[in-house]
Order: sequence, then C-alpha cells, then structure tokens
Amino acid sequence: MDKTTNAPKGESCNNLGKDTKHLADHKRVFEYFKKKPATMFECEINTGIPRPYVCRYVSKLRKNGDIQIYQLGRCSISHFDKVQFLTTDRELFKDEVKQLTLFDELWQ
Repeated sequence: MDKTTNAPKGESCNNLGKDTKHLADHKRVFEYFKKKPATMFECEINTGIPRPYVCRYVSKLRKNGDIQIYQLGRCSISHFDKVQFLTTDRELFKDEVKQLTLFDELWQ
C-alpha cells in the first residue's frame, strides 16, 4: 500500500480528479461559446479557466468541427483588432464552402 494515498502500490487516485476537472472545464468552455460569440480572452476572464486550457479545448473543438470563427473584430477586454470571435452555436455556423480546384471539370 502507498502510504500517501492508501491505494495499492503503483496506483494513484490523483489523476481521476484532474480528468473530471478538465472534462468539466471543457464543457464550460463549450457552453460559454454557445451563449454568444466571444474571444478566448473573454472566455478566460468570464469563466476563470486559464487561457492555455481554453486554447487546448478550442483546438479539440476545432478538430471535431464543433466550433467556428463567427467573425473578426475588436476584443472588448484587450482592445486588439482582428481578433477571432468563436461560436459553438450550430445556428451561427457558416456553411462549409468546398474549394474548387482547377481539375474538377476533368474528372466529371
């Protein structure tokens, strides 16, 4: 037995709390961007989740196709221009535009 965790030696229960916290934070980020389009900095300030974690969750959401850039604009907190406003609200998603290639006509 490990004296510090009362778990069998070699096993630790510490990781379970981290996983559930990250899962809960991931859900909070998703729900925050669903309410209204916002920047990652606004998400960090309003949810209390550090920006590196917000960036990681946004990256995962992008890979799954669950988040999109709604528009570029000025951040209300940092006042930087051309900042991405992100949304997870499917009603606000822009239609995917299939990029045409030069050779599409040849294959038809």
